[in-house]
Amino acid sequence: MIGQPVVERILSERLEGLVRYGEQVVSISEHDEVVTESGFKVMSRYAVGADGARSTVRKSMGVTFTGTKPEMLWAVLDTFIDTDFPVCPEIITFQLHGQSRVSWIPRERGLCRFYVLLEGEVTQERAEASIKEHLAPYRVDFTKTEWY
Repeated sequence: MIGQPVVERILSERLEGLVRYGEQVVSISEHDEVVTESGFKVMSRYAVGADGARSTVRKSMGVTFTGTKPEMLWAVLDTFIDTDFPVCPEIITFQLHGQSRVSWIPRERGLCRFYVLLEGEVTQERAEASIKEHLAPYRVDFTKTEWY
């Protein structure tokens, strides 16, 4: 298995600056083009729908989600943080009140991927609050979120 950071690095090197981070696809059509929220357009024979559970690419192509959905709701944030927590290159799962509800996966470019188990409404604000609560007493400031 090849890790996502390795795949992203290779794609970025081979596509010579054409890889764009922090942009969302707003439309895609099978015989036309991909358009991002900034108006960037790409004409291509292929599009890879690797944009998560609420996939714009999958929905645009009419591909349904099959199977059963888990009863748990996880928020996923790809974000940059400023923290005094001792950062390490390993996956960390935090426990609070006897439950493990936050996992931190260090990524490329200093990016941090957080998986946050929430009950009820799932919002970026609630996910960030849970991360801060789990990392206390350390300080966590979210400087830029690329994907939620």
